[in-house]
Amino acid sequence: FDEAQFFTGHIKTLVKFLLSKNKYILISGLDKDYRGEPFSEFMQWVLCVADDVTKLTAICAKCGKPSTAAKLICTDGSDSKSSGNIFIEDENHKYVPMCRKCMMSGKE
Repeated sequence: FDEAQFFTGHIKTLVKFLLSKNKYILISGLDKDYRGEPFSEFMQWVLCVADDVTKLTAICAKCGKPSTAAKLICTDGSDSKSSGNIFIEDENHKYVPMCRKCMMSGKE
């Protein structure tokens, strides 16, 4: 299962069924959104029931260190914090990988 952060809780039934049949399941997805909050209830559940978790990182766009966050950059001058929407896809917004230090510095 790829992009599992977009799945809703109904997929839990299928995952539980496959596990009960001793199937090996690979699930990939983001664990948190650009605000640093857990992405979805399903992803929280998956991380709890997983036998093994491998957390991959991107490379920080500012300093080159491992990145575990994505900063939402608004190219149209709007404030990303005002929308409250975690699913933003348009030409005025882009997600940039950032390490914790660069993310907290608040500098673009």
